[in-house]
Amino acid sequence: MGEDAFRAAGIWIVVLAIMGGGLIMAMMPQPHDSPPSYRCMNNLKQLGGFFQVRQVDGRLEDLVGAAFFLQFRDEVRPEWMAVFRCPGGPEDVTCSYRGPDATSLGRLRDPGLRSVILACCANGENGDEPFHDDGVCVLWSSGKVEFIPWEEMEGCDGGPVKVGPGSPDPRFRHLVR
Repeated sequence: MGEDAFRAAGIWIVVLAIMGGGLIMAMMPQPHDSPPSYRCMNNLKQLGGFFQVRQVDGRLEDLVGAAFFLQFRDEVRPEWMAVFRCPGGPEDVTCSYRGPDATSLGRLRDPGLRSVILACCANGENGDEPFHDDGVCVLWSSGKVEFIPWEEMEGCDGGPVKVGPGSPDPRFRHLVR
């Protein structure tokens, strides 16, 4: 077995471990008093696992915004479809996360890419109606998921910051619905 085969096997082991952990978390009962941001970050972690598998396989489709994540629907059991919705957002949408714009798609295929924000809570149609009172949940292209408080975002004047095109924080400008 060559070095490339060992590298590929190692990547698969890591990706499967991430996805397995996310699926186990999804199957565990969530306490009713757990904050929506906790459940939102769990959803993003699972979407990040699907992204990494498709990235390694070279199966990422050229879809933008929420459609970028909906390409993973076939890999999600019907009873787990809530993974595409932020628990703090609307329930009448199929996917409530913002994804990469067309310009960002090519960069996502670059394995040497330094980590950029791959997804965040949509914050409404225009990006300025927060789903969480104190910040926004984000998925980095590295698979890392975190909660960024409003005060840690550029352009924060003590309240929510718009996400998506027109955001005062450059890390969020390439994310679309």
